[in-house]
Amino acid sequence: MKKLAPAAPWAVFVPAFAVYAFTAYPAIAPRDSADLASAALTLGVAHPPGYPLYSSLGRLWLALIPFGGAAYRLNLLSAAAGSAAAALLCRLLMRRLAPGAAALGALCFAFAAGPWKFAELSEMYSLHALFICALLLLAEGEDGTQARRAAATGLLFGAGLVNHQALILLAPALLWLWRGRLAERASTLAAFTAAGLGLELFVLVRLGDAPLAWRVLTRADYGPFELFKGFSAPLSGAGAARLAWASLAGLAVVCPFAALWPVGLWRARKEPRAVGLALALAAFGPFFFMMTRFDLSSWVARTVLEPAYIAPALVACLLSAEALAGLPERAATSAAAAALVLTVALNAGAAYHRDDFLAYDYVRDLRARLPEHSAAIVKGDTALFGLKYLNCLDPAVTRTLRGTLDEDNPGWVAASLAREPDRPIFAVGMPEAELEALAAPAGAALSVEGPVVRIVPRGAAPPPAPGWELSVLRRSRSFTRRESYARDVILARGFAHYLLGGLTERAGGDPTLEYVRAAAVDPEDYMIEWQPAKTYNPRRAPRR
Repeated sequence: MKKLAPAAPWAVFVPAFAVYAFTAYPAIAPRDSADLASAALTLGVAHPPGYPLYSSLGRLWLALIPFGGAAYRLNLLSAAAGSAAAALLCRLLMRRLAPGAAALGALCFAFAAGPWKFAELSEMYSLHALFICALLLLAEGEDGTQARRAAATGLLFGAGLVNHQALILLAPALLWLWRGRLAERASTLAAFTAAGLGLELFVLVRLGDAPLAWRVLTRADYGPFELFKGFSAPLSGAGAARLAWASLAGLAVVCPFAALWPVGLWRARKEPRAVGLALALAAFGPFFFMMTRFDLSSWVARTVLEPAYIAPALVACLLSAEALAGLPERAATSAAAAALVLTVALNAGAAYHRDDFLAYDYVRDLRARLPEHSAAIVKGDTALFGLKYLNCLDPAVTRTLRGTLDEDNPGWVAASLAREPDRPIFAVGMPEAELEALAAPAGAALSVEGPVVRIVPRGAAPPPAPGWELSVLRRSRSFTRRESYARDVILARGFAHYLLGGLTERAGGDPTLEYVRAAAVDPEDYMIEWQPAKTYNPRRAPRR
């Protein structure tokens, strides 16, 4: 079996990359994917904390892979990073298992729910997993390689923090694994970590504004030291227990192979290596989940936590190897093979995004409603980032795009209408109350134009309302399965109908058709029931 050892990581990388490339999104994916793609296309700064490593690496990748759509090529970058992470995980598993069992265990991680999904779209999570594997691999080695390993560890740790700030949670485990060697290698580790962190200067250089760069790096708009303050709530004892339990219990669903970690931890409890892995699992799992302070009753909050399972699943796989290490080689290999079959069976349908154009179709339809040289204030990551991405593909067309987190949007609207009354300004994805607050300082009126709302200057006649239909989304597998990211797009389309129904009702018209269309898109969220037009009363149903 020793002869097979060098080939085992390749036996993981090649099939993982092939499957990822085949099942990847063909274009942009919902949520943050398009923003990372835009940053790579323009060598720009993405949403906080900016992600300069992804921007730089993505731009280089696009130059090296010049064929195909930019978004798909960047999806392949994630596929390559995810496959490389699984290959390094195989090398780590081979320290406890035979090459065959180690390769199967690494493939269990590769085809687990989170790692598979986020290796198919342009995000930084696959790179995050790659950094974790590389750092754990460097933490153990021959004494004669300590200097080189310390330098590489520092550089990768600093660069990994630039890629994803959550890598700081690996620090306690690394300090434990490097214990006894820290005194003589501390200066090397610190110097090279600082060198890796130096890439953060990219944000300052590109933005050219030190206070703004600091706000981006510290995620001031999202809430420093928390994932997203919009979903956070005061943490009670019961809430902390639910989050901690979800972080560990969810591993069995995300990656069945990782479910053996309690057995592995018990068997190896006296080994120093297991202590380090336990520290990493506790930090990436219960500690991080409790730090978010999310309310798990919200399906949106639960989907935001999907990538948070990648790091703890990776560490749990290493502990699970300790559980199999006590079995005969054939039994360990059979157990890993059974776990792989179960993993693929659970995730093959949900992770297939080859035909998923939902986000692309949605934002393309929105852009068709925004004339050249117009401006729009956009709510919703899929819409905002997707429109910015399409702008990057056609830089000759100037459309100003602002998010709802930008400062003083109502004041900006009033000033823009006063300065350029002929320049059309639109709002996308905003509920009635926010639309009214946006238009009030300028005394403007609101005119629905399909999935967007025009803000009409005071005294100006509203343009004739065009007949409209939202674009027909291609029915991908994720559409029919209501996969979490697909549901975002479906819900956004339904909200456009719902908003039109509300504004039509306010203007004295008949909103029935639009309300029913919204309900048909997502009745669970809109809670609208079909009634004959004469008796239909939308006030009976709660509004979003």
